[in-house]
Amino acid sequence: MGWFSKKLKVQPPYDVLTVEQQRALYFLLEYFAQFAVVPEYLGYLGAIKSDAINYLKKAAWYLGISKKDIDLLRPYHQDIETLYDIIKGIRTQLALDYMVNNCYNLIILADREHYESSHKAFYGFWKRLGYSGDDIWNITHKYMYRVEI
Repeated sequence: MGWFSKKLKVQPPYDVLTVEQQRALYFLLEYFAQFAVVPEYLGYLGAIKSDAINYLKKAAWYLGISKKDIDLLRPYHQDIETLYDIIKGIRTQLALDYMVNNCYNLIILADREHYESSHKAFYGFWKRLGYSGDDIWNITHKYMYRVEI
């Protein structure tokens, strides 16, 4: 049935966010997924490990974004600073905490070549949003076995 087997509907806690914020969260995940590349492949998403691709598909479903929308919106959501400017306006703490964990789940898939840069980007992004290293550690351990996005 393609990417989605259920009708697209934004799932809690993301359902209280604006459409712009939901999209920014999805593309933030795409940004971190790009560190999980398979070195021998070239191309944008074609190079990303299948585990990361599956994670993005699941995230798209949770955020109610279709593959067609993603493809259309991607060119306008590639700048991490633009994503930051949108995400810093999110006041739903649970959604942000889940995203800390979701982003972490993607960077742990980074290959050796991208390990350091992925962690630097991850910690840099979330620290700018007010998370301390201890906050990040606590969140990633609290939601370590969470299967939802």
